[in-house]
Amino acid sequence: SDFAYFKRPIKDGSAVEQSGGRLYNRLNASYPIERAWGYVTPTVSLQHLYTQFDEETTAANQIPKDNKSRSIFVPQFSVDAALNFFKAGSPLDGFSQKATNLGGYQIIQPRLKYMYAPYKNQSDVPNFTTRFASLNYPQLFEDSWFLGYDRLADSHYVTPAVNYRYIDGKGLTRVDASIGQQFYRNDIRVHLDDTNTPLKINSSGTVLQVSTQPKENLWADFDGAITDGGNLGYYNLQMRYQPNTRSLYNLGFIKRNDNLIGQKNLSAITASAIFPLNDSWRFLGAMQYDQQRN
Repeated sequence: SDFAYFKRPIKDGSAVEQSGGRLYNRLNASYPIERAWGYVTPTVSLQHLYTQFDEETTAANQIPKDNKSRSIFVPQFSVDAALNFFKAGSPLDGFSQKATNLGGYQIIQPRLKYMYAPYKNQSDVPNFTTRFASLNYPQLFEDSWFLGYDRLADSHYVTPAVNYRYIDGKGLTRVDASIGQQFYRNDIRVHLDDTNTPLKINSSGTVLQVSTQPKENLWADFDGAITDGGNLGYYNLQMRYQPNTRSLYNLGFIKRNDNLIGQKNLSAITASAIFPLNDSWRFLGAMQYDQQRN
């Protein structure tokens, strides 16, 4: 359950006054079945969104007093399942004696998620803070592309994917690679703005994620997406360095193009760090420099 009150006094006429309260509730029930061979997790949810404009916003927008609040219920159903295929040894076994000595094990995990939530008209519901999530591999398996509680997504899609991992005899994850795609069965009608025009998108495009650990305290990450037309939708490169358990340094670059779902273009350098100042305090900081907008 989440409640928030937003106050946005706009006096210069540049935008519509939009202040009020928002209450979001979610009742969730799942039954995970986990075994060595994999897992199956069916989930049923009921979401509730209640919004109400305050008196100033009601007057400024000439909203009838009996129509200043909205209450919406949206059920959700999903099934998330995966299989685990295990093999001892290195993927290079048989090519050289040095590769054989690497040891370790390999895992291939095909995964499938089905998601359904019916459409409910929300074109007259205020959007206070909700935005679209970035397109990446973990996001393919989230229940919604919205970050925030102002919109309850209409969802009907299937997400097939596969992950491959090789962990060597020292415990280092030499390769962690994933590929997946989300296929939409219905048009998308719930948007961030006040429209409900059906948006026909066949799929998310092919989404990739690759990570490698060349040394015990160093990782290199890449994730990206290719559109159905074969164009590069976005890519993200990052280096991670963790000299000890209390410190972590990241440096990366992200490039993203506009897409039909609503994400805006971005070209930015990113950096973040956490490190100890003394025995009791640590510093945590992050920055992102947008090259296109300076």
